[in-house]
Amino acid sequence: MAHVKKWRVEYTYINWCAPTGQNTLGGYVHYYTYKDDIAPVLTCTNQMFAATPNTQNPNGGCEAQVALEASASDALVCADESWIKWQMFFDGWADGTVDRLASSFVNKSWNGIWVPQTRLIAGVPNPVWTALQNQHPNAPLADLVYVTYLKPTKASGETVKVPVGTGATAFILNAENISHKVLWKVTDGCGNVDQCESTVMVVDKKAPTPYCVSISTAIMQTNPKMVELWARDFDKGAFDNCSPQSKLYFTFDGVAPIYSRVNEEHFYKAGANGSVNATAAEYAQGKAYKWLPSSRSAGKVWVACGTFNVNVDVWDEAWNTDYCTVVLDIRGCDPTGSRIVSGSVATANGQAVNNVAVTVSVSPAVTEFPKTVYTGVAGTYGTEIPAGFDYVVEANKGGDYLNGVSTLDLVMIQRHILGLQTLDNNYLMIAADVNNDGKVTASDLTELRKLILGVTNNFANESWRFPVAGTTVNVNPISFDEVSSTANGADNNFVAVKIGDVNGNVTTNINNPSVEARSNSNVAMSVADAAVAAGEVVEIPVTAANFNDVAGFQYTMNLDGASFVGINSGSLEVTASNVGVLENGVLTMSYASNEAVNATEGEVLFTLVVKANKAMNVSEMITMNSDVTRAESYNSDLKVGNVSLSVRTAPVASIELFQNEPNPFKGQTTVSFNMSEAATATLSVYDVTGKVVSVRNIDATKGLNSEVFTREQLGVSGVLYYTLVSGDFTATKKMIIVE
Repeated sequence: MAHVKKWRVEYTYINWCAPTGQNTLGGYVHYYTYKDDIAPVLTCTNQMFAATPNTQNPNGGCEAQVALEASASDALVCADESWIKWQMFFDGWADGTVDRLASSFVNKSWNGIWVPQTRLIAGVPNPVWTALQNQHPNAPLADLVYVTYLKPTKASGETVKVPVGTGATAFILNAENISHKVLWKVTDGCGNVDQCESTVMVVDKKAPTPYCVSISTAIMQTNPKMVELWARDFDKGAFDNCSPQSKLYFTFDGVAPIYSRVNEEHFYKAGANGSVNATAAEYAQGKAYKWLPSSRSAGKVWVACGTFNVNVDVWDEAWNTDYCTVVLDIRGCDPTGSRIVSGSVATANGQAVNNVAVTVSVSPAVTEFPKTVYTGVAGTYGTEIPAGFDYVVEANKGGDYLNGVSTLDLVMIQRHILGLQTLDNNYLMIAADVNNDGKVTASDLTELRKLILGVTNNFANESWRFPVAGTTVNVNPISFDEVSSTANGADNNFVAVKIGDVNGNVTTNINNPSVEARSNSNVAMSVADAAVAAGEVVEIPVTAANFNDVAGFQYTMNLDGASFVGINSGSLEVTASNVGVLENGVLTMSYASNEAVNATEGEVLFTLVVKANKAMNVSEMITMNSDVTRAESYNSDLKVGNVSLSVRTAPVASIELFQNEPNPFKGQTTVSFNMSEAATATLSVYDVTGKVVSVRNIDATKGLNSEVFTREQLGVSGVLYYTLVSGDFTATKKMIIVE
C-alpha cells in the first residue's frame, strides 16, 4: 500500500438568499494527500574477513564465515515510522551469476538459514527457482542458488545482517584473494528503491612463522672465488596458518622477487618502488638475487669470507612475510686446501660390498654436508672435505633382507643357542641378533623364520650393520661402534655384516655371486595319490623316500584347488610356526633340527591337513617349487642339497631328464634325472657350436639323481645344452648362464 499523508478540510456557509428567517447552514469537505517519492538512503561498504585454518580439511587451507551487513534509512515523510525491505545478491568469484540471495520478499520460514534451490529437480524446472529468477531478472541466478529471508528494518535507520547459517549450506568462503561482488537493494513502502555495490574478500592476514638454523657454515669455492646459497637451505620447518609448507617462498634481506615473474627464473634487486630486474653479472658479484621457481627460493652469492648476519624471509601465498636471522660463517679463503676422507667396506672374510651409502658429516656444520657417496664394486669410497674441519662417517645399506638368508642359518643359530656348535666370531653374533636386542635367543629364530617363509619381508633390525673396522665388538650384550671419526685418520673402514646370514653366503656384488658348499644329496619325500571329494578335509601323510643325514630343509608348495588347514608332527617335530600360509594357495615350509635326522623309507615325517575346494586327486593338488622359499636341504656338514616331493602312483617305467634349476643361473645350477633302474649314464654339456665343455660318467641309482654344475666348472656364459645318455635313452635340454 502506498504511503500517503491525508488532510480533511471542512467548509461551512450561510444561505443569505433564503427568505428572512429561513437562513440555512451548508458546507463541503476537501481531502488532500501527499505521496512519498523520496528513496531510502542505503549505505554499504566493502568487507574483508580474516581467514582461519580449516581444521576439517585434511589438505589444509583457510576460510572464514561471511557475515555481510549494510544499513539504510528513510525520510519518514508519510509516517512516524515505517519499514524498509531488503535484497542482497552475492556474485561469488564475480562471474556474473548470483550464488546467494537474501531477500525480504521470500518465504519467512527461511529466516536464519540458507535454503538451496536448483534450476531443475529430477530434470524438471523448479518453480521456486523460476519464481525467484522472474522476480530478479537483472540478477541472473546460478543453477544452484542459496536463499535466505531478511526481516525488514525500521525506516528510521537500522543495520541488516545476513546470516552465516550452519552446516553444509553455511556462508563460508575460502581464502583465495578474490573480490566477490555484492549488490544491495532497499525498497520503502512507496516503492522507492536505492542500491549500492560492494565487494567482499576472505584474506589471510597472518604472517608465516619462520624457523631457521641459527648458525651455518659455508665453504668458499676457489674458482671462481664465491659461494652460492639458497634461502630455503636455512629453513628448519617454517610454517603458516593457511599456506602449506610446500607453498611457502624464501628470500633474503626482505627483497621479494618480481611478483609478475614469480613463476619464471629471473635475477632481481631492490628498487625504489619494489624489486626490479637485475643481471647475471650483478648476481655473480653479490649485488642481486636469483629466483628459482622450482624450489620457491631466492639465491644469493657471497664473494668474501667472514661472519654475516643473514635475514631469511618467509612468504606465504597471501604475500605476508616475516624473517629470522642466521649467523653465516663463510670459510675457505685460507689456501691450506682440503683433505680426503676415504675407506673400504667389506665382510669379515674380505668380500667387498658395493652400493653402500657412506655419509660424511663435518663440524662445524656446513651447508654442503652431510654428503653421501656410494661404494663401488671394489667396496671403496672417498670424498673431499675442507681443511680444518672434523668429521664423522657412517655406512648404511637397506633392503634385500633375504640376501644370504635361508633355513641353514636357522640350523646354525639354533645349534649355537643349544651350545652344540657356537658361532666362532663376534661378527657372526651381530648377524645372529636378528631382532637387535643385544643377544642371540629363540626370538631371533622366530623373526628369521617368518622372513624365510615369506610371512614378513623384513625384521626389526637393519638389513646390514657396519661396525667400524678395528674396533671392539662386545657380545654380552652385543654392542659395537658404527661411527668412524677424525680420530681414524685416513683409515675409515667398515666391516659389513648381513643380518641373518651366519653361514656367509650373502651376495655382496652382482658381478661376484656367492657359491655355496653343495652336495649331490637329495632329500626325497613322497605322498600317496588318492581321490578327494569336494569340501573334504583330508590328512596327507608326507613320508620319507630318501631321508638321511638331514639337518634341515625348506621349500615352497602350491596347493591347487585346496586350502591349508594344519600340520601334524610325525618323525619330525613341526608346528604351525614352521609353515607360512600365503595368498593364492602358496604354502612355505622351513624345518631346522638340532641334530641330523634319519628316517626309513615310508616313515611318516609329518602330516598335512588340507581341505579340497573341488573333487580332485592328491597328485593334482600338490607341487613343490622355489617360487617364494627356495627348495633346498642341509646335511650334518651344513652343505646344501636338493629336496623333492613326489606323488606315489604307478611305478615309473622310463628314464626322465629334468630341466636344470635354477635356470637361468649365475653361480651354480642342478641337473636332475630319474632312473627306472640303476645303470650307468653319461651327462654332457656343450655350447651352441657343439663344442663339449663338460662330460660326467655317472653310476646312477634307481630313482632321482642330481648333478651340480658351477659357472667356474663350465667356464663359459650364455646358452648351453646338456644331454643325458643311458643305454638306448637320450634326451637334451637347454640351460642359460647369465653375467
